Amino acid sequence: MAPGHFLFKLLRIGAGRRTDLTPWRSGLIITARKPAPAEPGLRSLCDLSDEIIMLIMEYLQDISPGSVVVLASVSSFLYSKARYVQHRHVTISLKLSRAKNEIGFLRYLSSNGLLPAIRTLRFDLVDRPEKGYQFPLPLYDLIDRMTGLRDLYWEVFPYPVPVSLFEKLKQRTPVRLHTVITAYNPQSRALKLDHINILTGSPNLYSLRVSVDYVTAEESLQTLRPLKGLLQTCPNLRKLSLDVHRPRFSCLSYDPAAEYCGLGLSGGERLPPLEALDIVEYPWGRDRSSGFPYGVIGYPGKDEVEEDYWARHCDWSHLRRLAEPKGSLAHRIAQQLTALDEVNFGWGFHSPAIYEHDKRAMIHFFQTIPSMLDSIVVPNFESLSTAPIVRHGSRLRNLELTCRLPCLWSREGIVSNQDLMELRDGLPQLQQLTIYIATSGNDWPYDSLEILSGFPRLHSAKLFFSLPAPKSKDDTPTPPYLTMASADSLFRYMREHSTADPPSLQRLHLCSNALDNDFRLAGVGSDPYLVEANSTSFICETSHGDSRQTEVIVACTKLSEELNEKMRRIVREGETPSPQRWARSTSRLRSRGRYQNHSSRSCGQPIRVHSLTGVIKHGLSPLICMVDIGNENGVHVSIGS
Repeated sequence: MAPGHFLFKLLRIGAGRRTDLTPWRSGLIITARKPAPAEPGLRSLCDLSDEIIMLIMEYLQDISPGSVVVLASVSSFLYSKARYVQHRHVTISLKLSRAKNEIGFLRYLSSNGLLPAIRTLRFDLVDRPEKGYQFPLPLYDLIDRMTGLRDLYWEVFPYPVPVSLFEKLKQRTPVRLHTVITAYNPQSRALKLDHINILTGSPNLYSLRVSVDYVTAEESLQTLRPLKGLLQTCPNLRKLSLDVHRPRFSCLSYDPAAEYCGLGLSGGERLPPLEALDIVEYPWGRDRSSGFPYGVIGYPGKDEVEEDYWARHCDWSHLRRLAEPKGSLAHRIAQQLTALDEVNFGWGFHSPAIYEHDKRAMIHFFQTIPSMLDSIVVPNFESLSTAPIVRHGSRLRNLELTCRLPCLWSREGIVSNQDLMELRDGLPQLQQLTIYIATSGNDWPYDSLEILSGFPRLHSAKLFFSLPAPKSKDDTPTPPYLTMASADSLFRYMREHSTADPPSLQRLHLCSNALDNDFRLAGVGSDPYLVEANSTSFICETSHGDSRQTEVIVACTKLSEELNEKMRRIVREGETPSPQRWARSTSRLRSRGRYQNHSSRSCGQPIRVHSLTGVIKHGLSPLICMVDIGNENGVHVSIGS
């Protein structure tokens, strides 16, 4: 092993970017020695107290983990401080084959005095549920020694929290429990009731996500009635997510049930004072007098609609985040939301269609809510002007204007240049922006990009484009083509035209959907998984962000870091990959691909296409059609799924 590679492994830095919370398992123990300044006459970190050094380390770990790694290589003293903050978040796998390894890792932390450093402990299960899991007995003693533990995530669904662990948590009320109740097969449906019974009355339960499906009203009430008891007996529950739905991904289609299938709050019953409420899908009840044909039989409330009961009887003054697909509850409680920071009305894959009265309710909500919002996610429907959003300009830092997929179905959802200028002038604090914009004929919308460059504090932007589909059956779709080289060029263009000095934009995420006319006419264009499979996405980031000469790193979100590095080298050197190299590079992708490759051409055989749509017409996965080598005749790629 090369010395440099060993050093980075020692400091818990892998070959690629880490996306999970699991630290590197190492048995190495380095004893910290008292620091001494190299030059006694000069000020140094050695003059600071341990408390101040730890505060500096924690801050650096939050904003720049790589800087903590650099500090850890300076001395054994700073190494011990770095290891301490690097283990604030720990994940333990309860997979049967890894139990011994996980116990050994925690004992290593114990021998280094790092167990008190753990603030967040997360349990997960990477095995399939039917194989079961094991909660090793030594974990109980080790958890007792995590004196700094604040949050415990139990994500071993569908299995409930072990009763013995649950009883231990009761003795440590400052520890907040975050868990999930879900059901997707007969075994998990039985376990979810056990989980509800265990959690009922818990003083530790802080956040709960519920995701259950039902066919009949009886199936729904078997879960939601005990769940209502849980919600009313957990005094410290502050975050709730509800996704109560008919079966998805099924060949059968289910209409809304005429019977009531909800929680059944009535007679003054109420939810706890929540700080976050996410309603993905929920079967609201209706009184017979409302005229609605569903959710009426057995509805216990006296209000015409259940949302009115929730609005009147629940305490919404502490709510900081609200997410629901249609805004039917939000506009009813708008005047009570004095602490709200975030609102999300964005469409999801399974969100119902919104109608004109829903759109009017969303607009009224933004115009009347007493608090200024920090984050807004809302569908960009035609009747939504910029005025209700600009009203929150003194505080708004994140804005997402979403639209139905694919965005090339209509112009609704596309942000115009006039709207962009109004948002730029009215949102001086905006730091993150997600929008759909149109291309300019056969070129990129440079006028729109220049307007975006004028946002004074914009740090991160996510732009969606429709990749133009050809009207004929040939492989010559119209430009522009989103490639690694063009993504790099667009990012540099926006930074060069920035009105801030240095440029504020540090991250640009470019997405392009590719659906040709045959797909749209077949009626499958609204399938989110088809859209995702036939799209490309690039993330451009600066390495430092402190000058206009900063290095730009571009990565395709559908490729590994290794393949991204190969693509960057190809773009940088203008080199044409050989069929043999691409065959080796794409072998891993073929083994993991969701869609089959039905092409008669052999993998690794180079062809010339003009864009991603050309690959779709050959029945191929688009994963590798992302390299622009500057050839005027198109993009040189190799076939591989």
